[in-house]
Amino acid sequence: MTLRCRVIGGCQGRTVLIIGATSASERCAAIVARSLGATRIIGMSHNEETLAAVEGLDDRVVLREPFALPPSVGPVHIVLDYIGSGPAVSGILQTVRAVPICILGTGMGCFTVQDWNNELPEIMKMISQMHIPFSIFTVPLSDVATAWESEDTLTKRWVLLPNV
Repeated sequence: MTLRCRVIGGCQGRTVLIIGATSASERCAAIVARSLGATRIIGMSHNEETLAAVEGLDDRVVLREPFALPPSVGPVHIVLDYIGSGPAVSGILQTVRAVPICILGTGMGCFTVQDWNNELPEIMKMISQMHIPFSIFTVPLSDVATAWESEDTLTKRWVLLPNV
């Protein structure tokens, strides 16, 4: 929704930087940005090993302190921040002081009912055709306490199922 409704000018032909690129939502964001026409996608994370395993990235930047955006990254048009604070955000803001910047919220309240009506059919179509870039671990809700202790919780995305 954010890339279709909130980003001025869309993704077509642009570079997208994803801060915190290693969890499920962020991996999907890379796929969505590419499908919307982004020509370059850069992932950023604290964990170098996990970042190396993220599919669909054109470049990877490991977050370190003090933060420095490598010159090889070049101009970035869209930043998707899944971390919310810290050295990456401060560092990026320092690098863009000389250019206009627009910071937008993307919580559920940012979208109108009309946005949802307009975008949901296309979003559902995209999701149904998307390669899921992570493993899924399904758990009946009644087993959540036991499942919490499972090793699967460390490497897979949880999907809780209702007890029917």
